[in-house]
Amino acid sequence: MKILILFVCFHFFCLTIDISYAQETEPIDSSRATLIKTEFKKRMNKTDFSESLFADSFVVEYFEPERPAGYQPVRIWEIDSTGYFYTIIEGSNGVCRFTVLLSFTPYGKRFKHLNINKGCDMDLGSSTSKSMEYRFLDDRTLEVIRRVEVVSDKTIIGKDGRLKDGHDFFGQEVDLTEYYNYYFLNKFGDIIPYKPHRLFPQTSYKYLAPEEIENYDLEELRIMRNEIFAEHGYIFKSIEMLKYFRELEWYRPRIEDATFISGKLTEIEKSNIELIKNREGRLRKLN
Repeated sequence: MKILILFVCFHFFCLTIDISYAQETEPIDSSRATLIKTEFKKRMNKTDFSESLFADSFVVEYFEPERPAGYQPVRIWEIDSTGYFYTIIEGSNGVCRFTVLLSFTPYGKRFKHLNINKGCDMDLGSSTSKSMEYRFLDDRTLEVIRRVEVVSDKTIIGKDGRLKDGHDFFGQEVDLTEYYNYYFLNKFGDIIPYKPHRLFPQTSYKYLAPEEIENYDLEELRIMRNEIFAEHGYIFKSIEMLKYFRELEWYRPRIEDATFISGKLTEIEKSNIELIKNREGRLRKLN
């Protein structure tokens, strides 16, 4: 299996991202916010829940014309007790699945929303499969991973991009591409997209597990590890690395002292550097 990581935003069929901003109007009674929170929590606990309130409040306008037959708030939380609150909604209409992140003002007014995912059942005759996974690294940081798998054997793909008769997607060797997107939430209900520049931004935002880097070769691992130092402005001693990063618009070389750079690294970055170095060492032994 080949793997390539690109950190860019794409608008795929059946996989879309959109951030919308609600227009502010006169504040409404704060009891509405309490009511919405109460209904959310009831739904999460699978007790009595007002379907009409839930649907009329916000679900219909976000999911029309494919309103899901079932939808469920899976999480509700505040940041720093400011009164603004967030919720994640998951739903399905039997064919397509939906995931939406919403924020509300202290008065219960919809503030912002992010369509994290809309994914429909796969066409087995397609040469491409798309999927999505999301997770919160903490209360303020959302990671969305979009995966695109394309059948490797081009001889069984027709001119229309579909698999030829007698073939289906399952069981085929595929090329996998992953797209990482990050969103930051603040105490005022904002949903702020991280603007990408690095190939492997996840190395600075979360502790990586060994299995998350096992498909990379030595060259990719070297770039992954050194991107962290480049982000902090390290002037590389390696001519090869210095040349590579100087071609990137975001790189600002300004610090020669490796010890000083090490002091700027976060605990997450230090842990990931060690993990990547260990993986590089094992691969060199195999080669």
